[in-house]
Amino acid sequence: MKLFRFALALSLACVLTTGCAKGPGDNAAGGPSGSGRLQIAGLGKSVHPFWDQVEMGMKAAAGKAGVDVEFYVPSKEDAQKQAEKIKSWVALGKNGILFAASDPETVGPAIKDAIARKITCVAMDTDAPDSGRAAYVGTDNYLAGKTAAEEMAKELGGKGKVCIATGSVTASNSLERIKGFKEVMAAKYPGITVLPEVLVDNEDRAVAIQKAKAKLAATPDLAAFFGVYALNGPSCAIATESAGRTGKVKIVCFDNLKEHMNMLKQKKLDVVIGQRPYLMGLKGVEVISAIIRDGKDEALKGMGARNGIIDTGVDIVRPQDVEKYRAELKKLGIPVEGW
Repeated sequence: MKLFRFALALSLACVLTTGCAKGPGDNAAGGPSGSGRLQIAGLGKSVHPFWDQVEMGMKAAAGKAGVDVEFYVPSKEDAQKQAEKIKSWVALGKNGILFAASDPETVGPAIKDAIARKITCVAMDTDAPDSGRAAYVGTDNYLAGKTAAEEMAKELGGKGKVCIATGSVTASNSLERIKGFKEVMAAKYPGITVLPEVLVDNEDRAVAIQKAKAKLAATPDLAAFFGVYALNGPSCAIATESAGRTGKVKIVCFDNLKEHMNMLKQKKLDVVIGQRPYLMGLKGVEVISAIIRDGKDEALKGMGARNGIIDTGVDIVRPQDVEKYRAELKKLGIPVEGW
């Protein structure tokens, strides 16, 4: 197991012991509640346990920072609904918005308008640098994709056909993971063929399972699936089990939620690349509060950002690592439920 323990511990220590994101200072305007507290909104992509963890992180930071938070996700990926929600938050006078754009081109104009109205906007999970966001909090998705490729190569022994499955081909996190994955395979592993067709499900589980089943039927010698989004790995595992090919078709995927970890214990998944959604929400609220209080440059320096990016890191977990990993997360104060 590769557990990036130092980075994770450092992030948690910043919150749990020093209170990096303190309450707003005298120069910070209160939000629309009239409470005098900062009002920060969080925007996810779709209804999924990943975003539940983000919301938990936001609420944990809010309690320590003395701010109010609101969180919203569409029922499924819908960039237009995201843009409309941002506009409503602008109208309500929110002080900050932490957002994950399903399509940066669609959501970008609403973010730019919010920024023009002096609302602090920070991207999470999926970066949108062209929007003018003040910072990005989340996984370095390009590097994470490269890491996934290296783990896949180990599982396959350097040869075999791999199919990529994702929830989006417009969101930057998906595109960056796929790019990193493909680049490593092309440069280092000539015996591994990444199939040209990418299975895209728009974060619809039924569609994801159906497409994975169809790919298995059409490709008898398929060696592996690379699951880019949180629902892809479990969906591919369900399809693989249905085809009687569990263990024969390897699955390397994001993320490390309850479903993934239980499937990992059952050896229906082979490797999970665990993101840190709880920290995305927590650090997102911290950095927005700090920017409003101290200014962008001082806040990002204090948060340890590099080029405007606060990398929350990833963990690599295999079946034999699950219980040890669970214990490590609990020790660091990260919620672990159901596995």
